[in-house]
Amino acid sequence: MRILLTCLLLTVVCSALPAVDNVTKKPVDNNKLAERVCKGQCWMLKNSCGKMLGCGDDQFYVSKHCPATCASGEEKWVKPKFCGKYDCPKYHSKQKNGYEIRCYVPTTWVYTFKESGTRGLFMKLFRYIRGANSEAKKIPMTVPVLTSTVDEQKTDSSKTSMMFYVHLAPNTTAPTPTAKDVYLLPSPKSCMYVRSFGGWAWSIIVEHQLEKLDAALKQDNLSYQPNVRTVASYNSPWEFFWRHNEVFRLVPADKTEEMWNMVIQ
Repeated sequence: MRILLTCLLLTVVCSALPAVDNVTKKPVDNNKLAERVCKGQCWMLKNSCGKMLGCGDDQFYVSKHCPATCASGEEKWVKPKFCGKYDCPKYHSKQKNGYEIRCYVPTTWVYTFKESGTRGLFMKLFRYIRGANSEAKKIPMTVPVLTSTVDEQKTDSSKTSMMFYVHLAPNTTAPTPTAKDVYLLPSPKSCMYVRSFGGWAWSIIVEHQLEKLDAALKQDNLSYQPNVRTVASYNSPWEFFWRHNEVFRLVPADKTEEMWNMVIQ
């Protein structure tokens, strides 16, 4: 009887402990259980850390079974100086030679696009944050402003999109745009290769910075999505000093989890 009680006690105690990586000794997420019970991996449950979810017939305590995801969210994130007075999306990063691997936590963006050029895109998004939304709500300006160009190889054409980060309070959602050509984009965690530079993001400078980034990635034997190029702007046109810009290359979707695990270590 004593042996049986001891075994039961050990079972209860051990089941309450999070899994630990044998090499790094850090807690790891139980994604298999998350997928079985909640039909999704731990990173998708990040906003539910500390909660008990009634997923199907089982109960899933997120903080217990997703310790790595929840621990990364509990760490105090220090906003980079180049964000200035504005809110900017949270991320984890790892510095490399001439660039960084940066992985953003799940984030909401608002975007619009056109076939070519950027004329008029900024004002469409600006009207959204000034009240052109379902709640007639004024939303604070954020950084960065992302401008992405996607080359369509089959049609030999390109599309240009512009995005604003939407900073949300916990357990809230972004209001829906009232303009028909402005859209919300709830983005899962995503990773990219980033090269920073100062001054102005003129097209000739952007191309030069992308060439440097591409060369560094080639040297490190890292693949990226070559048909997508993104520029991140952090300053208004009226700021002349201490300007900060970035160019992005997107990490392929099948490499996102690998890069995420690398940068959060």
